Amino acid sequence: MIKKKRAGADVKLVFMTDGSKSHSNLIPEDELTKIRSNEGIAAAQSMGIDKDNVFLLGFEETKLK
Repeated sequence: MIKKKRAGADVKLVFMTDGSKSHSNLIPEDELTKIRSNEGIAAAQSMGIDKDNVFLLGFEETKLK
């Protein structure tokens, strides 16, 4: 993604699931969803991808087929 962005490509990033189950035995699922979305946006921004080009679809983790 970084190479494409540097080459001038219009890069979009899509997160399909909400991350709510990754550590649900340690952190409440609603809190995990917020953490994961913030982490995804931060990761995108670190690669030069604007927040407006990050799409969080929010499907419940483990339910997407």
